[in-house]
Amino acid sequence: MEPYGQGVFPAVITQLKRDQSLDLDAAAQHGEVLIKSAVPGLVMCVLSGDKPSVDLNLLSPDCYV
Repeated sequence: MEPYGQGVFPAVITQLKRDQSLDLDAAAQHGEVLIKSAVPGLVMCVLSGDKPSVDLNLLSPDCYV
C-alpha cells in the first residue's frame, strides 16, 4: 500500500460566527492561507475536536466519505 502523502496535514478548525452558525467566508479565507502555505493536504469536516460545536445537518454529505 502506497502512503497517501508525506508531511503535515493540518486539521482545519471549523470557523463559526458569534451566533454559532458556520462562517463560510472565514473558512474559505483560512483554507486559502493553508493552501498557500504549501501543505500537502488538509484534514477537514470537524475532525479536530470542534464537533460538539457544529450542527452536523449543515455539513455537506462529502464530509462523510
